[in-house]
Amino acid sequence: MATKILKLTDSLKSSKQNDLLEKFLNSVFDEGGRPYFVPDKASLYDITCGNEKKIISRINRTYGVSVIEEYFHWPICELIDFISRNEKGCKING
Repeated sequence: MATKILKLTDSLKSSKQNDLLEKFLNSVFDEGGRPYFVPDKASLYDITCGNEKKIISRINRTYGVSVIEEYFHWPICELIDFISRNEKGCKING
């Protein structure tokens, strides 16, 4: 019997990525410092400044994933994909 592969349409992928981004932003940023618009190619350095250690700590605590400041140069969607693939079963707050 052949295995069926479910492929997400671009709109469903986009919707799922938006949900992941929303949860990430709510989990990692303080309420008053959270960006509400994040361009597709934006990196963490594009949307935040000076909070690297705090953000690294929150990512680790929330997702159980260790990241380094070099990852702050990655497009945010790639960073979130990396975190999702390596998540240690921690639940996202929010």
